[in-house]
Amino acid sequence: MDRDRARLIGGPARAATVLVPAGFLAVFFLYPVATILWRGLGADGVTPVLDLARSGRSRDVIWFTLWQAAVSTVLTVVVALPGAALLARARPRSRRWLRALVTVPFVLPTVVVAGAFEALFTEAGLDHGAVRLRHTVWAILLAHVFFNYAVVVRTVGAFWA
Repeated sequence: MDRDRARLIGGPARAATVLVPAGFLAVFFLYPVATILWRGLGADGVTPVLDLARSGRSRDVIWFTLWQAAVSTVLTVVVALPGAALLARARPRSRRWLRALVTVPFVLPTVVVAGAFEALFTEAGLDHGAVRLRHTVWAILLAHVFFNYAVVVRTVGAFWA
């Protein structure tokens, strides 16, 4: 009985466990992506894409994105490590509350957070005067730290616990 069952599992059932997900992936991921690329590149091929990548403006945007992401990552890790240590050392009941509290900013809609930052900058006078954060790279970095704090605290805190 077990041999017959093993033979069935090894044959068509095993093939189905591979073919069904592969077919799903092909139909719902690979085909749409290939279609978008084919239509987007068209008869000109990759030449327009390469021309765009070589333009000075594109290089500036790519450079800004890369350095801003690197600085954002470093700032988030520096700011979040003390929170991760606190989470790792907390009692189980406190840990549950801390984890929930830390997660709140991460689950807030982006528009709500942007509006809150805008209101905060206006109310605190950070949109004019000696310190201007509104519409600056520092505001972007601050928002990234705000969002990613939960990710670092929960991930590192769970690892350290």
